[in-house]
Amino acid sequence: MDQPPSNKQLDFLERLKYSGEMPQSTDEATAAITAMLAKEGQASAQAALMRVRSQQQKAKEREAKQAARRQLMSVKQDLKFMQSENRFSDEPEYLGYIFQPLDDEPTSPEDQLYRGAFISLEVATKYPHLLVRETLDPMEVLGSERLPHRTPVVLKPGKVRRPAGCLSTLLTMVVLVVLGLGLLIGAAIMAIIYEWV
Repeated sequence: MDQPPSNKQLDFLERLKYSGEMPQSTDEATAAITAMLAKEGQASAQAALMRVRSQQQKAKEREAKQAARRQLMSVKQDLKFMQSENRFSDEPEYLGYIFQPLDDEPTSPEDQLYRGAFISLEVATKYPHLLVRETLDPMEVLGSERLPHRTPVVLKPGKVRRPAGCLSTLLTMVVLVVLGLGLLIGAAIMAIIYEWV
């Protein structure tokens, strides 16, 4: 963003009796001053300020898109390198990435689904844009590393497989115990009936 307006610009706008929205940059202040000096009035000065603000916003958006494109190109180059390294080795050198939160900012709602999740090299190659995250850092997972127990796995955009929790494991164990007891009781009843016959 441009520099904030100087105190001289703000004082000058005040002397010109400008009462519209306060400028947030030197360019906005200049546009408002120019309109006021041209005797175009408050509405014109306000409109000039808003035009400059809109242009600055569009420039920021263009810059953000260009930065995202550059980052995506870099990601694609990294993926090609990783694939070529894997092709020429007996064991894979690279498995993929695991999404780690950035230290200095909270995870955004869009990134929350992928936090702590593993994305395989194959899935990342198919959907490279998934590696371009605002608040998560995709850390390489080497072939020699083991993933943490119960690591969620990215299957495709918006789809992450999460391992079954403790409740599911406990429920499975209860079902197996009940089935085992049922088999034992059934065998005992069969033995009793067999002895009577």
